Amino acid sequence: MIAVAEESAETAMVEGYSPSEPGALATGIAAVLLPTRVETEDGRQRFAMLSTGAGGSLRLVCASILLGKKVRVILLQSDKREFLVGTAHVLRTLRLSEGIYENGAIILKTDQ
Repeated sequence: MIAVAEESAETAMVEGYSPSEPGALATGIAAVLLPTRVETEDGRQRFAMLSTGAGGSLRLVCASILLGKKVRVILLQSDKREFLVGTAHVLRTLRLSEGIYENGAIILKTDQ
C-alpha cells in the first residue's frame, strides 16, 4: 500500500518524494494528485484523483473502471469552484488494489 501524506487541501504527494531528485515526476515515483469529478457520456459522475503527464496524458485514480469511455474531466477547487480540464478518452485501466483503479487517458479536446 502506498502511504500518502496530505500536503494541502488540494494536493497530495507520495511520501518520500524529494523535489530535488532529478526526474522524480517523469519516472512516476511521485505525482501531484488533484481532486476531480469525471462525467461519462451516459451522464454518470464519479470522483477521482487526477495526475497529468506528458503529451496530454492523464491518470485518473478512482473506484471505477473507465476503460474505453469518453469522459469530461472537471477539476474541483477548495473554494467550491470547478474548472473544466477537457474531454478525454480512457485507453488503459490498471487495478491498484481492491476497488481502486488507475485509468490512463489522453486529452481529446481542451475546453476553455
